[in-house]
Amino acid sequence: MLNFQTLSNRAILRIAGKDCFKFLQGIITNDINLLQKNGNIYTLMLTPQGRFLYDFLLLLHEDEIYIDHEAVFTKDIINKFNIYKLRADISVKNEADEWSVLAIPHPSHNIETIANQQIIIQDPRAEMLGFRAYVKKEDCSQFIEDHNMIEKSSIYDDIMYEHVIPEPHRDMEQERSFPLEYGIDNFHAISFNKGCYLGQEVTARTKHRGVIRKSLHKFISDNEITNVEFGAEITTGDSKIGIFCSAHGKIGKALMRIEEYEAAMHHSEGEGVAARVLGHSIKIF
Repeated sequence: MLNFQTLSNRAILRIAGKDCFKFLQGIITNDINLLQKNGNIYTLMLTPQGRFLYDFLLLLHEDEIYIDHEAVFTKDIINKFNIYKLRADISVKNEADEWSVLAIPHPSHNIETIANQQIIIQDPRAEMLGFRAYVKKEDCSQFIEDHNMIEKSSIYDDIMYEHVIPEPHRDMEQERSFPLEYGIDNFHAISFNKGCYLGQEVTARTKHRGVIRKSLHKFISDNEITNVEFGAEITTGDSKIGIFCSAHGKIGKALMRIEEYEAAMHHSEGEGVAARVLGHSIKIF
């Protein structure tokens, strides 16, 4: 029996054409050559100033590239591609209405054998995330039944928060956040060996100079958090030490100023840093 979570926030674009690899290589943070080698990669698209725009999970299927992305940005992404493609021979098709995206956080590699004319890949970010399945919507109910799968509505989210895995659409601010502050390079999203891409100069300089001043941390609240928006200040005493990113039940993620957080840790009694965010008592780890 396999547990899964439907990722209704994700959608699919399909890109084809003789220039699609070259085109993507110039605008994404990861190395497109790894897509040909591994069959899938995780990557970002940044502004020219190195700030977050979109995150993609790219998969190679029948000589075309499928782009798993945040559904609310579908039209924006297509518009960006059209701006940057110039005379490149590529075509982009919106297939959001055709595919269901399922997260199956299961450690067994045998899951690949259940793929019956569907697309199943191992999540390239972390082994604990297991697999992702792309199933035609009209076949999804039968697919789930045939393979004895049971939906657990938060099984994927539980892992993302427990292990502090950044999700850009929840934890980062578009056109403002710097990915390296979130440690997203630890999840195989950025190549520091490829050639130029949008935002490459800022990203590489930040990495090689070691000037990262913030980092993503898990926190646990005294109660469920449902009324706090991204960017709310996190304080300990009279000091501001970071900002709230997102929460799932009583577990959340916070972007902390490293120097202030380490100082608070030094004066902390016991494990974690006691802090507050909009009236909630939290402990940051």
